[in-house]
Amino acid sequence: MQVFLLPKNICKKGIRIEYIVFICYDRRKWKEHSHMRRKSAGKKLMAVLIAASLALTPAELTVAAEMEPEGEEAAFLAEESGDTASSDPEDTAETETEITDGSAAIEEQETTDTDTGNNVQENAETGVMEPGEEAPEGTAEEEELEAPEAAMDEEEALEECEQAEENAAFDDGTKDAVQASAEYSDGKFTWVLDGNGTLTITGNNMELTKNEISESALEKAGIDFSRVNKLVIGNGITGFDRWGMWNLKKYIKELEIHGNAGMNMPEQCFYDVPNIESVVISGAVDVPRDMFGKCTGLKKVTLKNGVRSIGEDAFRDCSSLEGVIFENTVLEKISDGAFWGCSALSSIALPDSVTEIERNAFFETGLRNIQLPEKLTLIGGGAFCNCKNLKQVQLPPQLKELGEGAFFNCENLTQIQLPAQLNKLGTDAFRNCTSLDKIDIPAGLTQIEPDTFCNTGLTSVTLHEGLTKIEDGAFHDCLKLKKIRIPKSVTDIGGLALGIRYNRGNGAEEVIPGGFTVEGYTGSAAERYVKRMHQCENLYHVFFKDVKFVSIGGQTAAVTNISKTKISALKTGAFTGKPLTQALTITYGGKKLVNGRDYTLTWKNNKNIGTASVTIKGKGKYNGSVTKKFRITVQKNAVYTVSRLKYKISNADTSGKGTVVFTGATDKAARKTLTIPTTVKIGGKSFRVTAIGTSAMSGAKKLTTVKIGANIMTVGAKAFCGCSKLSNVTIFSTKLTTAKTGANAFKGIRSNCRFKVPASRVSAYKKLLRAKGAGPKIIVTK
Repeated sequence: MQVFLLPKNICKKGIRIEYIVFICYDRRKWKEHSHMRRKSAGKKLMAVLIAASLALTPAELTVAAEMEPEGEEAAFLAEESGDTASSDPEDTAETETEITDGSAAIEEQETTDTDTGNNVQENAETGVMEPGEEAPEGTAEEEELEAPEAAMDEEEALEECEQAEENAAFDDGTKDAVQASAEYSDGKFTWVLDGNGTLTITGNNMELTKNEISESALEKAGIDFSRVNKLVIGNGITGFDRWGMWNLKKYIKELEIHGNAGMNMPEQCFYDVPNIESVVISGAVDVPRDMFGKCTGLKKVTLKNGVRSIGEDAFRDCSSLEGVIFENTVLEKISDGAFWGCSALSSIALPDSVTEIERNAFFETGLRNIQLPEKLTLIGGGAFCNCKNLKQVQLPPQLKELGEGAFFNCENLTQIQLPAQLNKLGTDAFRNCTSLDKIDIPAGLTQIEPDTFCNTGLTSVTLHEGLTKIEDGAFHDCLKLKKIRIPKSVTDIGGLALGIRYNRGNGAEEVIPGGFTVEGYTGSAAERYVKRMHQCENLYHVFFKDVKFVSIGGQTAAVTNISKTKISALKTGAFTGKPLTQALTITYGGKKLVNGRDYTLTWKNNKNIGTASVTIKGKGKYNGSVTKKFRITVQKNAVYTVSRLKYKISNADTSGKGTVVFTGATDKAARKTLTIPTTVKIGGKSFRVTAIGTSAMSGAKKLTTVKIGANIMTVGAKAFCGCSKLSNVTIFSTKLTTAKTGANAFKGIRSNCRFKVPASRVSAYKKLLRAKGAGPKIIVTK
């Protein structure tokens, strides 16, 4: 038996009923009443008829609109009331309210409900629900029926009914029936809702719109919106519009998208959905900009099986995000602001394919540690700014650029090793890293930008020869730094590069702490910097306490342009497939210069065939640069391997006229198919493949299919001898002749091997192939 409340505003005008209790004894009809309560005109008609009866009958406010109980229902009612069924007409008369008008309509409505109803939920603790006060004496025509003090409006009544349905106890298996799976298909899409609330939508290569996931569409499929807690976008869905998921946003806690190449996933399609907790995206898709921004309940994200990119701000401000898992992705970069503000994210391991982390990618996250990929070359500005839990970072060896403010305000960062390949270190890169106590500036870095290490906890700084400029404020406000050695190569030190800035009087002032020592070469920029600070004491309000300059060398020598040195000649090199360098001897005035101290070398275009170069750049006492060139060529008869196929140079011309011979495969024993190309690229140059060498594939017993390119003119003896499984051969060349095809070239292949040849050469090639060991049963067609 179920009890629910019909709100007063569904009664017809003129019938003054404030509050009605409707009782349905048939448990199998409750689901239908609950599901269709807003749209069923029949329900309203029943309510109006009951209300009319009440208005005309001096009865209690409780009205029992009973459907005739039979069998199990009769026993159920008897058990509920604690009595047995009575056949006394007077007893029956006492428990029923007469409804003289409209009874036929009620019977018709009851019949409809019986035919279409769903299994119902039983409240085992209540029978007929009494709403409160008894009706006043007199007829409903003379007096207005009084509603209980706590009368509900329509929404409250409907919510209470839903809550009663959710909480009621089931003891007869009807719960499973209510939660049974639903499935529907309209030819374009298929909806499947299982008993756990997982809604899976698949399609016939169609794009979902808000019409396909509307409330009416799912109702048509027999799917109750409120039961959906997980959404799976399955196969055959080519995309969805921005508003396509709007109707499900407030229900789903889990999302799974099986993507495909070209799938359209719009920006912000799940933006600001606080209840979503888990996301899995797979396939060759791009996660768009702002897709999950401000999903404050999101805890776990899995990207796998070919995901190509993460858009800007894709997971920005997902403050509960704790884990991000990458499985077999092909990501090359983490875009701007991708995980900005993910304050619960304490650890992440980026996939090996990532080469760039863009601006603000992990701004203000809770990261304590991060595993950076070996191939990473760029960390953008602000990438880890305000990551105040970050303590140690292992920068990969190939990193070349660290953007401005990359680790700004990482106040717990204690250790970081700058890689040797680093050639750009941005402004404010480590500013306010108050726990960072030492730094070694790599030799490849020529300039320290403004405020790079301002207000850090540095006690030790190592600068190398090759550094030429220290910009304004580079080591300013480093209170614990007592000594710094400036290399000879430094020619410019900006204002306020060292010391402590504070306000006094009308302007900015600077103090280099007491006992601070600047070590440098006499006559160098280091000495000039200290002297300049002393000389400007009164004019610029710059104060010093016992600062001193300590010389670590004699007067700075005159600088010599490297072009005036003597450089040994470069030789032509042979292509090897690897970068080619040469030993250089550089002298000046009979003295041999040292690589790394007096000059640096930069090689370009030194891997492939053609013209390579090396740039010699002066260092220390030498400045300027000079570039020298040399040739890289191939030699005749040299053998090279391309895609596991081996080629021997027969003509070493590199202008496009060169030729090669196919001589075999590195995986000959296991190879099943073989394509001998028309041309092959070696060292960036194209060579025509004109011949197949002697015994090239002899004994390749697993080989079944061969394609021979159009430039082949010669096939060596026993080229395919003993290829016992070879059953399909396609020949594109029209240039084969008996004279240039070696003996037994095709001996030992499958006896009924099928050859496909140019139409003009069918007859000639049939004779040639049989003559060269293919046998009489081969099939030759065009």
